[in-house]
Amino acid sequence: MTRIVELISTHCDRVAPDATLRAVASLMMTLKISSVIVVDQGAAVGIITEHDLLRATRRHHSPERPARSVMSSPVHSVPEDMEFHRAYREAANLGIRHIVVAGASGEPLGVVSESDFRKFLGPDFYLHLNCADTLMERRFPRLPASTRLDEALIAMEAVHGSCVVVVDSRRAIGIVTERDIVRLFLDGDDNPTLDTIMTRPAVSIGEDCPLSDAARLMAGQGIRHLTVVNPAGDLVGLLTEHTLMHPLKVSLLDEVLGDRQLAEERQRLAASVFDNAHEGIMITDPEGMIVEVNASFTELTGYTREEALGKTADLLKSGHHDASYYDEMWRQIRNDGYWRGEVWNRKKSGEIFVVLLTISSVRKRNGEISHFVAIFSDITLIKQHQQRLEHLAHYDALTQLPNRMLLGDRLQLAMSQTERSGKILAVCYLDLDNFKPINDQFGHAAGDYLLIEVSQRLKTCTRAGDTVSRLGGDEFVLLISNLSDLHECEQAIARVTSALGHPFHISSHSVSISASIGITLYPQDNSDPETLLRHADQAMYAAKQAGRNRHHLFDPEHDRRARARREELGRIRQALTNKEFRLYYQPKVDMRKGHVVGVEALIRWQHPERGLLLPDQFLPIVDGNELGIEIGNWVIGEALRQIEAWNATGLRQTISVNISGDHLQHKGFTRRLGDLLASHPGVSPGQIELEVLETAALEDIATIAALFAECRQLGVSFSLDDFGTGYSSLTYFRRLPAETLKIDQSFIRGMLDDPEDLAIVEGVIGLTQAFQRKVIAEGVETVEHGLVLLLLGCDMAQGFGIARPMPADQLPEWVRQFRPDELWGLATAFQWSRDDLPMLIAEVDHKRWIKALHAYLDDRSGQAPLPPLDNHSCRFGRWYYNHNGQRYAHLDSFRAVEATHDDLHETSSRMVSLHEAGKHAEVAAMKPELERLNEQLTACIQEIQAAALMEAQRP
Repeated sequence: MTRIVELISTHCDRVAPDATLRAVASLMMTLKISSVIVVDQGAAVGIITEHDLLRATRRHHSPERPARSVMSSPVHSVPEDMEFHRAYREAANLGIRHIVVAGASGEPLGVVSESDFRKFLGPDFYLHLNCADTLMERRFPRLPASTRLDEALIAMEAVHGSCVVVVDSRRAIGIVTERDIVRLFLDGDDNPTLDTIMTRPAVSIGEDCPLSDAARLMAGQGIRHLTVVNPAGDLVGLLTEHTLMHPLKVSLLDEVLGDRQLAEERQRLAASVFDNAHEGIMITDPEGMIVEVNASFTELTGYTREEALGKTADLLKSGHHDASYYDEMWRQIRNDGYWRGEVWNRKKSGEIFVVLLTISSVRKRNGEISHFVAIFSDITLIKQHQQRLEHLAHYDALTQLPNRMLLGDRLQLAMSQTERSGKILAVCYLDLDNFKPINDQFGHAAGDYLLIEVSQRLKTCTRAGDTVSRLGGDEFVLLISNLSDLHECEQAIARVTSALGHPFHISSHSVSISASIGITLYPQDNSDPETLLRHADQAMYAAKQAGRNRHHLFDPEHDRRARARREELGRIRQALTNKEFRLYYQPKVDMRKGHVVGVEALIRWQHPERGLLLPDQFLPIVDGNELGIEIGNWVIGEALRQIEAWNATGLRQTISVNISGDHLQHKGFTRRLGDLLASHPGVSPGQIELEVLETAALEDIATIAALFAECRQLGVSFSLDDFGTGYSSLTYFRRLPAETLKIDQSFIRGMLDDPEDLAIVEGVIGLTQAFQRKVIAEGVETVEHGLVLLLLGCDMAQGFGIARPMPADQLPEWVRQFRPDELWGLATAFQWSRDDLPMLIAEVDHKRWIKALHAYLDDRSGQAPLPPLDNHSCRFGRWYYNHNGQRYAHLDSFRAVEATHDDLHETSSRMVSLHEAGKHAEVAAMKPELERLNEQLTACIQEIQAAALMEAQRP
């Protein structure tokens, strides 16, 4: 048989009685041992274990105290040749976990701990045993991470535990053991919270984990505690090194004793357990009559053995539980053979206490129940401690109002009740106005008193079913439920503001405060609890910004739009980072001279899913945002890079870039522009032109003019874009040093049809000539638009009628192939007067009318519009018969026009009738006649034009 001395794995170190506790703790941590022998003159006079240092920590003993003040004495020691199973049984009966082994002369040889027994037996010793749930402890401290060390030590001592499991709800997140306490005692930490000292994560096993696997896991990781979890991951038990030793009391004997000896040993062991157990034990017969109790029963309940025998367990009933509770208890005992739970009992003295009770049925061999065994332990202190911790976890320490954690539960419950009732829940976020000055003036104690008084007033002006919570500082949240409409909510808020409006008396002073309140209503704001609080907080800040001492109602639709805009801005920023933007270039040409004078850079977004997006699909989103300025800087840089690339190929072009007013006025714009120009030395500053909207320029004329001047010093030119859309004051125009005006495309597109648009275009052109500025027209959709512009004196233009915006690599070829339209030569070859302009436009209108007629006659779908068939209603007819045409009435060619024009309209009307009748072949047969009449009318118009020119040249 193995001797106890053979189990000594580490010879325990020794210290003198006068050694300090600091020295003892240091030895334990250095040698990784759990006990130290106190030796005086060669004899063991005491022993200090980790649990002794835990008590010293709990009592805040100084590390400089001598070892003799906390050591356990006298020391229980066993001779070195004692059989190890006997040594263990003897120590277990005495409740000792560290066995001092003495030599022949009585000198201490070392200590055998439970770890040594476990290592000696090995994991295979547990193969014949059951799973973890048969040995695991169910009564052990489990505390939240915010718990202070002092509270944890109280809990450990209350249950004689060797560790505290740190939990988050029902999940184990860490563990604090006696060894951790020794380290903290040595470090001198001042009552830290468990989350700062715990070992994480806690090593866990399942309920069904074999004990042999658990022992192997402990040995492999060098640990003494395993948390036990159920399939859902919830903490249900604790398996320690100490509980693993319990089978040794019987199982080891099975190996060394015979059946008779084993039976006797088991009887003695059972009797010892019954007599020495710290738990109260009560045995009843099948009818519930008490037949035996142990000493702990008397200690816990106050009833002696004689008083209890022959009575039923009803003598302990407290009245806390109803009959259904006990019915369910006995139903489970009948079905499962046992019941485990908490019961509120009454002592003989009348004191109520809480026990953790296990009732098990004992059956005879024939299956009949012979006895019931009830084992219970007093957990009143743990319950009180738990209640205190729960209160600290859910209530504000200063005001005793629900804190954020409890508010979350209350809010979830109130939302559920609102859904069932169909009423309205108001979530109100309240912040005190000017609380800080009061706190600074009168001190923090006065500030705390004020917060307590505010909380009391808030509770008095709300209903019993409502919730008042303090989040911290001077911020409170009110949950006002069961409201019928917004008016009722307004009344409740009025009561709150009125209650807070009365003066508070603090430190013999009278002070007044107000509150800013943000409100969101559920289910109108159909969000989750956290989002509801955030929305109410946002509304509170809106109330602050509006002047304080008021409330503001959250607008869910406005928030939805704001969130959507934030998401859009985020996607656009991502596009800028991912280089998804492109610059397209639209040529600007001199129609009179027939060459390209520059290009305008127009941004496009090459979206991965939506394809190529135009500016109006994304630029309005960044308007007024810093991202718009970043994009503007990118456009300038990309334009400069493209100019440099074109210059290298011999294509020198000026690029105009659109700049918003915000970008132009952004701090450091001129410096940034100068840096960009400097980074492209191959670009002449005159090759970049900045286009600024007229409306933006007029917002702050002085600032914009100064910025224009600064940029012009760099060599950069400016043009005013969309001119005519703003308040085009001559004074403002004179003060703005812009070289070019760009006529807004809305006027250009409409000038052939709208005399007012034509007059605006003519006026702007005259304005530029008077101030000696350049002018360019955008939105030139047709050749006819260009012709009229030339006649009005505007030579430069851009638009779809000239070229659509194109990628940079397509522009060089387009420039090489560009030729001005022949019709523009009509305006440049002769000196037409202003009075002849309506005649030239009438010719253009007639050509457009002929094109529209052909389109209608060729269309079989019925979608093409029908041009006017009345000879007085077409635009040419309106010119011919009004005063603009009658100025040519003296010309023979003018008089000849009328008959041809009438014949043309008569033929057109017949062709339209045939087309509508479906006689398309007859329509086709009449087309030559239509073309002859059109050519004849065109010849007449040209004769009128020639005659008009000849008259203009006569002296």
